Amino acid sequence: MKAYGSHLFLTAIVACFAGVASPTRGDDKRHELDIEFLYDELAPYGEWVPINEYGWVWTPHAPPGWRPYTVGNWTVTDDHGWFWVSDWDWGWAPFHYGRWVLDDRHGWAWVPGTEWGPAWVAWRSGGGHVGWAPLPPAVGWSVDAGLNLNGLDLNISIHPSHWSFAEEQFILSPHVYEHCVRPTRNITLLHSTANTTHYTVVQGRIVNAGLSVKHIERTLGRPIVRLHVDVHASSTSTRRVEIKGSRINVFKPMMVRRTTKRTPRSDAIHRNTHSSHAPNPATSSRRSIKVHYKSKDSRGHSNEVRRRSKFQNRDHDEGHKEHKRKEGKRRRKHGRK
Repeated sequence: MKAYGSHLFLTAIVACFAGVASPTRGDDKRHELDIEFLYDELAPYGEWVPINEYGWVWTPHAPPGWRPYTVGNWTVTDDHGWFWVSDWDWGWAPFHYGRWVLDDRHGWAWVPGTEWGPAWVAWRSGGGHVGWAPLPPAVGWSVDAGLNLNGLDLNISIHPSHWSFAEEQFILSPHVYEHCVRPTRNITLLHSTANTTHYTVVQGRIVNAGLSVKHIERTLGRPIVRLHVDVHASSTSTRRVEIKGSRINVFKPMMVRRTTKRTPRSDAIHRNTHSSHAPNPATSSRRSIKVHYKSKDSRGHSNEVRRRSKFQNRDHDEGHKEHKRKEGKRRRKHGRK
């Protein structure tokens, strides 16, 4: 009995130094891994690049125009709130730990972190639409204080092109990106929606409560089934987030940072700074990409990807130009260059 009590005490100490909540319910089975474990784990699906401000970050093999939290679906859980289920084989880590940043040279890059969450996104809602975007790296988290914006205003610190918007009725669709509006409408939708980002801790569990589940239920005209999160016992389990019946199986290791200064292996380091980030057939998830870019008149997987990617790039460029035009107009109005 004394040994068991000592074990619980040591577990609590480790949790505190790792910056995570003390394990509860199924979390007592969490496997502890050094964050450098991800260097090899994610290498088949992308490249690691050094960025001065963040150190080693990871860029996935993804189609041009891709944004985080798009290939997959949202679901509601009874213990963690809104939960992102990725269709990517590697989605268990970059969408539940760390933050995403859009780098000028490398595109979307994932900044590793140790704190697990059901999804790390900002939310907006209003006028029949909901929107979500990856939280910036400057946004922190602590169990005691919750989400720490570090002085950021999420209304202006997230670029309009980073947001994904869809009508409320489609938020739980299996492939939600098929229902997302074009980014050229994002600025309009940013003005007709309000920031609803909200994270809390309930019995040691991080809860993503950015959208009102009751409101979505009224929109759908039916109750939403809440799923339960089951945590994998060890790193030998499958990594992919899987839904089985009323439960979500999640590989949720306790990530820690040790004092070693290991770097990613040489073949996982991004060396071509002009890469188009086109999907690599040998390493990327073909099924996920096909689902992501499926169209009603599809005549072939590769042509389908190129066709949608062209429109996505056009929409991103147009949205960026519109944002700069309105910003210039606002500055001229106030007498600033």
